[in-house]
Amino acid sequence: MKKLAYVFVFLILAACGARNNQNETTQWPIEPKNESVELMLQLDSMNLALMGDSSSKYDTASQIYADQEGASLEQAAKVMKDTYREADEAWHKFVHLCNEDKVVEALNFYRENQANINIALSHSIVRFRFHDEVLGYLAYEALPEAEAQALMIEALEFDFMIFEAQLVVLNPDNETATTYFEYSYRMLRTLYHVTDRHDDMLTLIDRWFAVVEPNPSKPTQALIATRKAEVYYAKGDDEMSLKLLREAKTLLETELRNGGNAEYCNAGLEVVNGYIEKMNKRK
Repeated sequence: MKKLAYVFVFLILAACGARNNQNETTQWPIEPKNESVELMLQLDSMNLALMGDSSSKYDTASQIYADQEGASLEQAAKVMKDTYREADEAWHKFVHLCNEDKVVEALNFYRENQANINIALSHSIVRFRFHDEVLGYLAYEALPEAEAQALMIEALEFDFMIFEAQLVVLNPDNETATTYFEYSYRMLRTLYHVTDRHDDMLTLIDRWFAVVEPNPSKPTQALIATRKAEVYYAKGDDEMSLKLLREAKTLLETELRNGGNAEYCNAGLEVVNGYIEKMNKRK
C-alpha cells in the first residue's frame, strides 16, 4: 500500500482509537532485555491509554472507509482487519528484533514497514517520542552517521505527512498534534540543514506555514521570507537571500506603519537587518 493510502487509513484509525495489542499471547507482551525495549513497551501502553481501545469502534472505522472508498462494508471491514493485524505484526517484530539486540536488522525492517509501525503508534506524542528517543538513538548507535541521518529523514518526512493530514483533515485545532508537528518540523529542518538538503528545506518551510497559517499576515510573510533567506544564505546564493530579506524588511516596515504589533515588527526588523549586515560583510 502506498504511503498516501496508509495516511488515509491512518486518519480513520486515529479517529476511531488505537488497536488493542495488549492481548496476552505467547509472543506478547515480552520481557524487556534492554532499556530501548523497555521504553518501547511503555510507549505501546501509553498509546493504548491515550487513544482508547478501537474494538468498540471497529464498525465505525469500517463504515468510514466504505463511505470514502465506495467499498462494501464487508470489503472495508477486511481492510481494517488486515491493517490492524499488519500493524500489530510489524510493531511486535520490530520490538522482538531489538530485544534480541538485532538492531541493524530491526532498522532495515523498520525501513520496509514504516507505515505499519506508524499506524501501530497512532498518537502524536507516542510517535514523536518513538522517533526521538528510540529510533534516533538506535540509528545513530548502530549505523554510520550518513545512513542514520537518511533513515531519520525518511521517518520524519512520513511523520510530517501524517501530521499535515491530521491537522488539515481531521482536527485543525488539536493542540497536542500542533505541538508535536512543530517538533517534527524543527527536527526535519535541522537534518536537512546538516545534510545540505536546501531545496527540501525550502519546500518544508512552505508546507509548514501552509498548515499553521494558510492565509499568512504580513509579519508571517516576512518570517517566511526570512526563513528562506537563511536557506539561500547557507546555499551561498547571496543575491536571492538579499532579495528575500529586503522583501521581509518592506513587509515589516509596512506593518509597523499601519499600526501592527511594534514589539514583534521591531524584533523581526532587528533579525533581518542583522542578516543583511552579515551578508554585506561577506561580500
